[in-house]
Amino acid sequence: MVEVLHEGIENYTQDLHAMAKEGSLKARSDDYGWFVSEKYILPYFIDKRLIFKRMVFMTGCLPRVANLTPEDEKSFLDEVIEYIKTNMKEVDFIAKAQSVAVFNACPTGAECVPWGTYIIDLDKSEEEILASFEGKTRQGVRKGIKRGVIVETTDDIELVFNVIKDTFVRQNSPYMASYDYFKKLYDNMKDNIKLYVAKADDTVQGVYIIAYDKDSAYSWYSGSAARMVNGANNLLHYQIMVDMSKMGIKKFNLVGARLNVKPGTKYANINKFKLGFKPQIIEGYAFRYVFKPWKYKLYNLAIKTYLKTKGMTYTDPIDQIKYNEYD
Repeated sequence: MVEVLHEGIENYTQDLHAMAKEGSLKARSDDYGWFVSEKYILPYFIDKRLIFKRMVFMTGCLPRVANLTPEDEKSFLDEVIEYIKTNMKEVDFIAKAQSVAVFNACPTGAECVPWGTYIIDLDKSEEEILASFEGKTRQGVRKGIKRGVIVETTDDIELVFNVIKDTFVRQNSPYMASYDYFKKLYDNMKDNIKLYVAKADDTVQGVYIIAYDKDSAYSWYSGSAARMVNGANNLLHYQIMVDMSKMGIKKFNLVGARLNVKPGTKYANINKFKLGFKPQIIEGYAFRYVFKPWKYKLYNLAIKTYLKTKGMTYTDPIDQIKYNEYD
């Protein structure tokens, strides 16, 4: 049986996923919680805009016991859907989950698309980590070192935010969150988050927000200069992996992989860069579930109309993946 918790999730598990922690959810919305059963935990928040309420899952289904199957996950998700229909009737639709979320099954009646992620093994020395990369990626790391790129942690959330914002502006992306969100995220998750900056000649080359828990680190947000010094991005990633490994963290999750992309597109280039670290590819699904079709259609129309005034276009992420509607 599924229940919803709004507090006290720590009583159910000692090793909660970094992005499932209360601080992560609270930075997103005041309306958040965790679906809990004997087998799974599933964190969510509800995003309220105008007359619309969309639910977003922060991670995939987090197992509480071993040896679970895709059928177990599907049964849990079906129970979650029925719980929402019965007890959370204000929810208009479930949007695509956050990028870190890879589901092993989809609930009955959902729009389902392929989704995955890349995971790098950090249970090795820094020399072994570097040796595990592809040749061009190793060369990139060494070029960054030769060029004098310095990678270090920082407490300057404003600097990190501004670099990320500039990156989103260059990409004409509609998905940039506010400074208030980033500040809340950093303040709420001080024990599970690190900010990184890479510099060359005192000029910022790139920034990263890394979330981490007992076992894994997660690539959450990143930004870069319009023109990065050759090798700076490779070195930034490598140094993060080395630091996380020294903290006893076993895996680095590069968070999110569109599995079927057109060659030459932005996402194909992102995948190519990530594959240079020779990660394990985890394949699964993302999905959308619509409870009120007319509200969902009106929401999409409102978003498209608003972003058009900003010179941007919008396609629901699930449709974007389903129909390859991206550059």
